[in-house]
Order: sequence, then structure tokens, then C-alpha cells
Amino acid sequence: MCKLIYYIYTFNLISMNKHLTTLVFLIFSQFINAQYITVDDQRTAQDLIENVLLNNTGCASVSNFTISGGNFANGDNSYGYFDAAGTTFPFQEGLILSNGRVNDVPGPNAGTISGSVAGWSGLDASSAAVLGEPNTNNATTLEFDFTPLVGHMSFEYIFASEEYLPQYLCDFSDVFGFLLKKASEPDTSYVNIALIPGTTTPVKVTTVHPAGDTCGPLNEAYFDAINAFGAPIDFEGQTVALIAESDVEPNVTYHIKLTIADDGDDIYDSAVFLRAGSFNIGTDLGDDRLLATNNAACGDEYIVLDAGVAASYQWFKNGVPLAGETNQTLVVTSVLGDGNYSVTLDLGGGCLSQGDIDIEFTPTPTVNDVVATSCRLVATDTAIFDLTDAALVNSITGGNPDYIVDSYYKTMLDYNSDPQVPLTAPEAFETAIHQPVYVKVVDSNSGCISLATIDLDILEFPEMLDDEEKYYCTDTFPQAITLESGNQDVNNLLAYTYNWSTGETSESITVNTAGDFTVTVTNADGCSKSRTIHVLESTTAVVQNVMVSDTRYPDRVSIQILVQGQGDYLYGLDINPLDVGDDTLFQEENAFDNVLYGEHTITIKDKNGCSLMQKSIILLEYQKFITPNGDGNYDTWNIDNINTNEKFQAISDVHIFDRYGRMVAEIKPNGIGWDGKYKGKLVTPDNYWFVVTLRNYKGELIEKRGHFIVR
Repeated sequence: MCKLIYYIYTFNLISMNKHLTTLVFLIFSQFINAQYITVDDQRTAQDLIENVLLNNTGCASVSNFTISGGNFANGDNSYGYFDAAGTTFPFQEGLILSNGRVNDVPGPNAGTISGSVAGWSGLDASSAAVLGEPNTNNATTLEFDFTPLVGHMSFEYIFASEEYLPQYLCDFSDVFGFLLKKASEPDTSYVNIALIPGTTTPVKVTTVHPAGDTCGPLNEAYFDAINAFGAPIDFEGQTVALIAESDVEPNVTYHIKLTIADDGDDIYDSAVFLRAGSFNIGTDLGDDRLLATNNAACGDEYIVLDAGVAASYQWFKNGVPLAGETNQTLVVTSVLGDGNYSVTLDLGGGCLSQGDIDIEFTPTPTVNDVVATSCRLVATDTAIFDLTDAALVNSITGGNPDYIVDSYYKTMLDYNSDPQVPLTAPEAFETAIHQPVYVKVVDSNSGCISLATIDLDILEFPEMLDDEEKYYCTDTFPQAITLESGNQDVNNLLAYTYNWSTGETSESITVNTAGDFTVTVTNADGCSKSRTIHVLESTTAVVQNVMVSDTRYPDRVSIQILVQGQGDYLYGLDINPLDVGDDTLFQEENAFDNVLYGEHTITIKDKNGCSLMQKSIILLEYQKFITPNGDGNYDTWNIDNINTNEKFQAISDVHIFDRYGRMVAEIKPNGIGWDGKYKGKLVTPDNYWFVVTLRNYKGELIEKRGHFIVR
């Protein structure tokens, strides 16, 4: 079939001595066989299978051929043979199935083709169920049986459609499928093998396309082109060449159904092109390993290619036989290098099966083994390692941003087990022994893996005293106290470095102020430990008052010593100066009971080391009241133990005052006392106060005050 294109031009012909004549005429016509595909829609199903599609008839028997499609009045069919020799179409020849006239398929891409005929039915029930498309029209279906001798079948195809217009490709698509099942199984067993590679998604306009008016691109790697006017076929767009394939069981008969239909309407045709000779019953050596598809083989990887059981084998690299490689398997390493590896195997009975695979190698990540250190207090303790530390990871990967630390393993057994057993908390890995751990590093570009080793080196912290409190007696300022680092390795103090919070770097420092002082001690292994000394203020006690209260004993009293100061004090009464260092002679309470009248020495010492304080007190013995009524009982008042005690003597008279501060009496300490009269008259019953100055046994002057009651 060829298309005739007419070009009309207008020329001005000028002849000498003739007037100008304008002629419009047909210049030429052009056959386009060399630019566009040609089709033959009169081939039978058996011819299309046996003489066009099938590649290795010796490795499979085929039978039971049927084909159905549009019943056009002029005898046109919706299926046939195509010849693309000399065109840019990816396949040179093959068979074509369409949901329109195949005679409309050859280019150029001059307009929309929508071939249909009344009564043209859609997919059969089993096909509609498998493909999930219940509302179809204009179905073309080619079916046949095949019995393979080898365990793999495949063929190449291209899907093209008028629905690759930008306003339609996001939402509309015709449907096609390659449905395979064992011939003995029911129709519900069909599976579709026309899938986007590596997925279970059927190939159609809405799953493989560039950007449209209302959507972005989808699986665009499998889309070839939006066709220009001069394209070899009259479809708006097409996919790249794809492979439909499946594993099969040798010597088992299969049924395959190749089908295409309009979905929901009968316009905007589509077609599927199958490359001649690509239906291959051959050996599957696996997916290609290519850099472009991010699955290249890694530099240290051993790839074992297995051709399966056969009578004989010959392996090839880039079409050249590999000497001595005549076994079922071929081990491909980076030593053999990149290339196309293929095998021809003789299965007997005239079946020469072939298979090939493209393999490219990429280097494994270059990683570094490293040492990680962690410190512990004593040899029986565990050490904790952060294996995810950024500096450690950077050392392993050499700073290569493409290298990703994937996981960590305690042993090689954990790494090699299936499934692998990685560490669950590598950021806090705890161990009590020196050991290696293993790090899985992945190249994010190639997926290649290298294993690095972290050697865990456990070191010891410096042995130090715990945090402590010390006191500084502010009474001694500017004198200082010494703070020690607390390093217990006293024989090797110079083998350590010291860093105080004050900035000093000596083993000890002196301070004369309160505060927190922290020292960090580091040993030669780099292990550091810190401790803090809390320096608190303390002062010598100052006696504010001595409270005296009666007891049930007539010659004894209780005293309470009230002091001022920031210290923590101990109290002693009448302690020999030679015994003040004996804390057992002191008490924490500031009160003493059953104290005899007379002179005593109070000793107050600071637990925190401030100065000892001693104070002499005199407990005067006197009546607490008088009743000057002349009955001979309590008629006069005086201090009983002045001048009778050898330890203190009065050096002044006793002065007595009323509540208003008026002196009402002045008496001699060794006299008969006061009779309760002022200027010859009895005073008003009330409280009265006295003052007397004494000299103790040390010669110190002491002023004593007190009060009593006149009733």
C-alpha cells in the first residue's frame, strides 16, 4: 500500500516577445514507500506466527492458530504484516494488531485515524476480566498454542496510539494485553505479561506518557516520542521497544492470546507492533546489569550465569567464543569485564537455544577501617561507643557524600546470616571487651556494598574522688584554702593534664571565695573525668546572748547560747583548753541543763574549720522576788554569790532601776541588800532591773544585768 501526495505550485512563465501567462499545474507525485512503513493485511494467523513472529521453531512447537478482528466491507483487516525497512521505525518488520484498519497505520502522521465497523465486538469475557476493562469495542485477537523445550519465552513489542494527544493522555487509553496460561488450565488462569518492566502495571497511554495538559510525566523512560508529521506511522505517539516475557515449564503446552481493543468508544485508534523473529523460546540469563539502570555489577561481585540443563554449551563474550567455557554455568567477574555474555546450548532434537545478558561493572565503595575509643571507670565496667559519630563515619567513607553507612554488625555471622542481624542501637553500643564491629557501606549511585571494620579500643578513665563540699572561713580572708583535683594516681600526678573552671592547669589550686570549682583530669589515653568542689562560706560564731532559766534544783539553772554566724557549730561547757580537739566533749545542741551558779567557759567550734570561740559567762545567784513587809521573809534583795566566788569579784556597787530607768537604789555587793525603799518609802510593786560590773579570774570586766520583782 502506498500513499500518493500531490503538490500544486504556481509559476510565472516569461517568454520573449510573448505576454506573461500564469499557469497552475500539477508538478509531481511522490510514492512514500521509502519513508513510511507498508502493511499486508491479508496474512493468515498461522503465517503471522510461524513465518513472522516465531524465532526458534526448533525449541517449540506451535499450533491451534486463530485470529479475529474488524469485518470491513472492502476486505480490509485490523491485523497484518508490516515492513519498515528503510524507515526510522525501531522494528524492521513484524506483525501488527490494531483496533482499526491496519491500512490506515502507515505514515505520515497527517491526522487522526478512527477505523470502525458496525457490530465489531470488544474483548471476550476472560480477557476483559484479566485486563479489568469491561466496556470495550473493536477487539482484535491473535491466539495460538506453543509447547516450549526451554524454560523461558519472550518477544518484543511497541504500543502506539492516537490518544497520545496532550489533552487526552492523562485520562484516556485503549487497552491491550498479552495473556498467557497453560493450555490445560481454565480461562481464569490467564496472566497479562504486557507490563511496565519490574512492575505489575499494564502498559497503556495512561501509565506510560510524557507530561499532558493536566498531568505530569509517568514512566517516561518507557515512552519513545510524540510523532511528527513525517513519522513512519500515523499515530500520535509510541512507547520504546519493550519485552514481554515469562518463565514457562519445558514440555508443557501453553496458550497465548494477543489482544487489543477500544475502551469506552470506537475512535482514536491504537496498535501494537511485534518485532519479527522476537518470539524466542530460549534461555533466560537474568536481567541486564547496567549502570544506566542502576543495577550494574559491583567490582568484587561474582555473577553466576546458569544456562540450565542441556547436551552441550558454548559461552560467548561480545559474540566471541570463550575458550574452555563449555559448561552449564559461567562465572563473570570484573576480571572478565564489561560486555555482552551469551550462550548457545544444544537441547537435542534440533533445538539450539540461546540467551544473553549485558553486564557492566562499577567499583565497590572505597572504605577505611578505623579505630574507635571509649573510656570506662574500671576494667570490670562496660564502655559505650557511638558508632554513628559523624567524625567516625567520615573517616570510614573518606568524606564521600555518595557513600551511605547502612547498618552495623556485631559479628560477621550476623552480617552473613539470612536475614542479616544488624545492631539495633549503634549510637550506644555497649561492650566490656576489645572487639571489632562491622559497618555496611552502600554507594547510593550503584548500590554496591563494602564492609569496613571499626576496632573498638576500651581505655580507662582517671580514678578520681567524688564531688565534695569544702568550707572557706571568711574570717580568715584573704587567706586561701587548697582544692585538690582528686586524682588517685598519686604516684603519677604529672602524667595527667588538668583543666580547672578557673582556667588554671595545675593539679591543685587555692581559692579564698565561695563557689563551684570544676576540674577535668585527662590521662595519656585521652580519657577525661571531671569532679566539682562546692566551696561554701563559714564564719566563727559570735555569741549574741545567753538565756538563763530556772530548774527544779535551787542551785542550778539551764542556759541557751544564742549565736550569729554561717557555720555549723558544736558547743562545749567548761572544756579544758587542752581537750578542745576532742569532738566527743562537744554537743550539737546549744542548750545546757543543771548548770551551777558561778563563772563558766563556753567553747564554740565550727565543724567547717573556722576559729574556735571561747567566752566566759557568769551566772549570778539572786532572788527572783522580794516582799519587803517586815515579816522577816524575803524582806531584802542582794546578789548572793558576788565576792563569795573566787573566780569573779564585783568592782562596782549594784545599781537598781525601775521600769522608767530611774535608779531607785545603790547597794554594796557584800552589804545587807536593798529593802525595797526609795527615799525612805516602799516602792510600788513591779519589775526592777539591776546592773553590776564584775572582774573575772582573767581580769576581764563583765557587766551583768538582770531583773527581779518587788511584790
